[in-house]
Amino acid sequence: PVRKDELSKKLSLWFDGRTKSFILSTGFAGNKGQMLPLQCKDGSGISGWLFGVGEGDDPFIFGLLPGKLPPAIYKIESDNLSKEHYLGWGLGSYKFNSYKGNPSVSSDASAVLCVDNAAIKSELDSLVSSIFLGR
Repeated sequence: PVRKDELSKKLSLWFDGRTKSFILSTGFAGNKGQMLPLQCKDGSGISGWLFGVGEGDDPFIFGLLPGKLPPAIYKIESDNLSKEHYLGWGLGSYKFNSYKGNPSVSSDASAVLCVDNAAIKSELDSLVSSIFLGR
């Protein structure tokens, strides 16, 4: 995640000048919900994503990610994530498919967040599951 006001500083820390110039040439500005795939150095695929969080004042913006990212397992690289950031992702992963499409076709493929802290993961799994039951 990258805040709009920290974009230039973060890009300089994370990337070489050529990559930083490329990112800025795409129009990526760290705006809320803005995403940009990052190509592997050898061009073989996507190595990660930049995700704009605007002013950084809405942890639930992370709820956009499960619907925008291709199916895979993801880890958010940040030093200051709160439970609300993880909860945003969890709530954003909700899908109600009971009356849609062919029930014999599985739609289990989704973007899954890896949470390293077992206690936080357990707490959030319980909370998100409870909310999904209510929906």
